[in-house]
Amino acid sequence: MISFTENTVESADLTKLPIRMQNGALRTLNKLKVKANSVLSDEEKVMLALEVAMSLKLEDVGPIGGRLICCETFEDWLSTFIKHIEILGFQKKFIQFNQNKYSLEIDVKEDIKCQTEAIFNFGLFLRLLKYSFGEHLPLITFHIPSYFDQRVLTALSELNVSCKHYQSTNIMFQTNEKTLSIRLPDANKKAARVFEKDIQRAISISTSEGSLVAEAIHVIKTFTPPSDVNQTKVARQLCVSERTLVRRLQKEGTNFRAIFNEVRNAQALSLLFQGESIEFISAHQGFSERATFERAFKKWQGMTPVAMQSRFARLNNEIALSDIIDTDQIPNLPGVASRLLSMIREDKVHINELIALVEQDPILVAKILSIANSGAFGYLKADNIKNAILTILGTQKLQALVLSLVSASAFTVDEECFNYGLFWHRSLCIANYAVTINNTINPLFLQQNDTAYLSGLLHNIGHLVIASCLPKGHKQIALEGNKELSFEQLIGIQSLRLGINTLEASAFLAKLWRLPLATTDVLVTISMNKSATSDTTEKIVNVLKKACLLYSAIERSNNQQQLDGANVKFSANTIGYIANKINLSTDLVDKCCCEFQKMKNYVKSTF
Repeated sequence: MISFTENTVESADLTKLPIRMQNGALRTLNKLKVKANSVLSDEEKVMLALEVAMSLKLEDVGPIGGRLICCETFEDWLSTFIKHIEILGFQKKFIQFNQNKYSLEIDVKEDIKCQTEAIFNFGLFLRLLKYSFGEHLPLITFHIPSYFDQRVLTALSELNVSCKHYQSTNIMFQTNEKTLSIRLPDANKKAARVFEKDIQRAISISTSEGSLVAEAIHVIKTFTPPSDVNQTKVARQLCVSERTLVRRLQKEGTNFRAIFNEVRNAQALSLLFQGESIEFISAHQGFSERATFERAFKKWQGMTPVAMQSRFARLNNEIALSDIIDTDQIPNLPGVASRLLSMIREDKVHINELIALVEQDPILVAKILSIANSGAFGYLKADNIKNAILTILGTQKLQALVLSLVSASAFTVDEECFNYGLFWHRSLCIANYAVTINNTINPLFLQQNDTAYLSGLLHNIGHLVIASCLPKGHKQIALEGNKELSFEQLIGIQSLRLGINTLEASAFLAKLWRLPLATTDVLVTISMNKSATSDTTEKIVNVLKKACLLYSAIERSNNQQQLDGANVKFSANTIGYIANKINLSTDLVDKCCCEFQKMKNYVKSTF
């Protein structure tokens, strides 16, 4: 559906694309003009077409994108795709099915124009698949005609798409019952019905079938916000009397209020998927206040809008982090931390030098002593840094605490919408959990406890980065989340709205400040959700993931008990359930539950 009339980016022919998709493709081509060669080779045209297809946003494909995301299974997804294939600009025979074998009927020949159109169509198919499944694509291998350059296969493999060359003129893939039955991560029948209805209305309008309902919906969509529209205004726009409008809508089995709500619901879901704030959506939809919209949405979808939005992190626009946060916005690494890192890199951390360095900052000394004397370390008592090192912390834990405390102090945030207590509770708990878990599951790798501890302390420092560098977006999420968001949901909604999440910002900061390499590797791997580059890093990544899961499970149980008005006490059943879910011993989980409560009391009085 995209081709080039000449050997330049400017000569791209987008006329075969639907209008909405043309705008999205043009947006990407304008960005690529800067870095593309002035004269394109045939191979570069093919690669450019693939890049344009894979950069299209959800709003570029219209309601069919939302409809596919809400499908129940992969089989349902393929059926829906085939059903609405022409809306996307594909020919009806684009995909064929025969005995579990799907063939994308793209007649690929040696002609470069044909190859360019074919790879764009395939790229769009993959883009919709990735939007719907995220990183958990069905395990299928695409057979690609050997006409395509090896660079195409390399580019597709970087997108986690399994492909190999094949002696055929079509792109093919095979499925089985197990593959077809895979459930989509965000199957949603209610939302699917909304998008399906929106698609059918769009078809009715485009085919001019004379449905007054379709025409009325088209008119309602022209009003922004929709609350500005009423029955009288729509009748006037359609050049009929209000009584005639009522009568004809009744004849088609509906009424004005029903179609008005239909439009509003579809628009609300689309805006949520696009990452707009709840404040903006409620105002756009004409609600007097956000709370009213949130109640209406929860009644309709069974969950709050912010909870639904948090599930769609994969729909973010994949903007480069450097375009979101400028390195000039990041403060320099504080002097104490900088000198400590130099000592660590040179392997010259002598206990007396470490004590002298820490004691330069009385506030830092007070915080370290309060942590050392807290319940997290058994309420042991140390009255100075030397005693804290010798009897409680050790040099490695002290180094980790100094780095995290000093690093966090470098950022200025709005304390009205940043919960320091929760931030430090999570950091300190997960650091301790990571060491406890590593001792249990990796008894031969106890030398990695220091990396596990520091990684736990710093895994969420990106939350401070976002609050400091993106204050408006952070505040909006904090106010709209209203404490209902779990850490996992927060990560999702940050990705969708801001283009960066806490884990990614933590990794970004670790690389920028050149924090210890082992810890940086762990934070980067966690943020990318991919396999580690070494076995050692992989072990600590798995430990940190378990620590995070354990913290989230304990936190959920704690919050539910508080909601029920009960005194927080973790029963044997609760501990057993958590242990079974995360594959840890009940003794370990019991110990961590007690630590959760002790740390809660500590941070309440300290941070």
